[in-house]
Amino acid sequence: MFSRMFRTISMSSLIATIVLGISLTLVVLLLLNVKRQSDTAALETAENFFSEIAAKNIAKIEIVVESISELSQTAALTFNGPNESNPQEGLLHDFKIMKVMLDENATLMSSYIGYNDGAFHQVISPRENAQILKTYDAPPETAYIDRIITVQKDGKRNQQWRFLDSDLNILSTRADDGVDYDPRKRPWYQDATKKNISVYTDPYVFSSSKVLGITCAHILNDNSGVFGVDVSLAQLSEVLASQKVSQNGTLWILDAANHIVAYPGLNLVRSSGENLQLLRADEFANPLVRAVAQAASGKTSEDLRKPFYLHIDGQAYLSTLTSMPQKSGLKLYVVVAAPLEDITGYISRMVFRVVLLSAGILLLTIPLTILVAKRVVHPVTMLAREAKKIQGFDFSPSSEIQSNINEVQSLASATKVMKEIIKTKTESLISTQSKLEMLVEGGLALSAEKDMARLVTLIFQTAKDIAKADGGVMYLYEGDELGVELLAIQAKSLMLGGLSDAPAPRVKVRPEIGDLLDPDSVLFHACEAFNNKQIVTVRNTNLILFPTGLPKEPEDYHINSLIAVPIVTRRDEILGVIQLFNADLEDGQIAGTAGNNPVTDFISSLAAQAAVTLDNRNLVKSLRELFD
Repeated sequence: MFSRMFRTISMSSLIATIVLGISLTLVVLLLLNVKRQSDTAALETAENFFSEIAAKNIAKIEIVVESISELSQTAALTFNGPNESNPQEGLLHDFKIMKVMLDENATLMSSYIGYNDGAFHQVISPRENAQILKTYDAPPETAYIDRIITVQKDGKRNQQWRFLDSDLNILSTRADDGVDYDPRKRPWYQDATKKNISVYTDPYVFSSSKVLGITCAHILNDNSGVFGVDVSLAQLSEVLASQKVSQNGTLWILDAANHIVAYPGLNLVRSSGENLQLLRADEFANPLVRAVAQAASGKTSEDLRKPFYLHIDGQAYLSTLTSMPQKSGLKLYVVVAAPLEDITGYISRMVFRVVLLSAGILLLTIPLTILVAKRVVHPVTMLAREAKKIQGFDFSPSSEIQSNINEVQSLASATKVMKEIIKTKTESLISTQSKLEMLVEGGLALSAEKDMARLVTLIFQTAKDIAKADGGVMYLYEGDELGVELLAIQAKSLMLGGLSDAPAPRVKVRPEIGDLLDPDSVLFHACEAFNNKQIVTVRNTNLILFPTGLPKEPEDYHINSLIAVPIVTRRDEILGVIQLFNADLEDGQIAGTAGNNPVTDFISSLAAQAAVTLDNRNLVKSLRELFD
């Protein structure tokens, strides 16, 4: 009976069973470990992804905010107080400028000026928004609404409306007597008068248009009033709606008072009696928004910088809350949230499918994996070493990496190209940093220098060092003539003027006759830069130097290229020209990139600093002569 129960099994079957059992056990253990690590990696990736989404949206907001800040600063310099001699002409002039601002900035809803006497001038661009047209009772074809509030001698405030189409034809007009609106009582006016910078209000509902937005304001240069623009936040919700977080994820924007500023596809304004208010996050219909608001209220600012987890109705969520940099004064927060199932659910499904497939093919793949691994590991190891060298900015030559696997070979080739690109860009950045240091040091030295000869030499030498030029000329404009103050050729072998022992050749030319000069003469290009107030760059041309007045004129010096940069003050007065010979025009220029040449940009910045220094020196000299 015992012999009947005893069963034998072949060695091959036993070995196959043991190997299969061990293999399956290893696969299961490996997949469980992979799932755990994958879940961790997926969460880390999601956290980084959420941070990237928040950063991208913040960057978009910052671009709009900075551009509007620059616009308001420029407008504050452009507009002045009311034109009392011809008010209509002044209003028309202001209307045209504000119209251009609205046309070129799609995010702006209106621009306006509030004056110290309580007068107000506003230009509104409805942009075919039916709600805005209805609010102002404007004709359907209205492209611009011109609103003017004037203050009579008796203190009575009158309001006039003009509704214009896109061709500025007047569609209709309207007049209101006894209006209560006074710009001086508005927060944007009061904040702007306290600071000499662009200020932003917190998000609010505009009193006239009932649209959610923010106001950017800046006091006028002559302190006669405040310029402001209204920025609609409707586009923020459109941007959020187009941003894909995950299958069930979403994002929204809060202000410092926990109000919803932007949420995909929803109206964020509610009625409270006769007033319109922003919705609060802790009263929002979406339970996820409420839960994030509740969780955030109990966290410190340090904790809010880290992702946090929530549980709503038995489901786990991952959320991040990122604050926008407050250099503009806006306190906004971008919130990103999504169920963990969206992030890790696919990993569980993937692991289950892999277990089923692995059981059948593992035994066949193990020998092949070992063989392939031996081939793959060596070049991959070499690539890792090469990446380590690049990380340490070690661009020394390395052994050629070769692999029979196309992807690995492609990666090796890409790594080689990447190494060369990073090397080139690193060298370019180092060169740019060096030039920037020269520019900063030169600017500091310029502001401290009092002696004219030293000042001219310092300006010229700094420009020559930045451009790596081997010569050049420094011209100053005196009377009606452009005169040579300093001449240098062949690096330091010949220096005339400035601090040198020999005076510069007294070559002078009237800029207006520059067109009569030889086009290959350096004087021609100096006059060209002077007359056009623009940088002139000449390449690959044999240029002619003017007579130096030396006993023996230089014969072995050749000028093949030049840069001529005008020295222009803030009042658009030209004081002279910096001219550099045989400069390295490609230094700092990254191959294959477009944009301005870094060399000319740095020389232009130096010329601007020189203009301020020379202008200040001339002003001080004039004052001394006046008092003497």
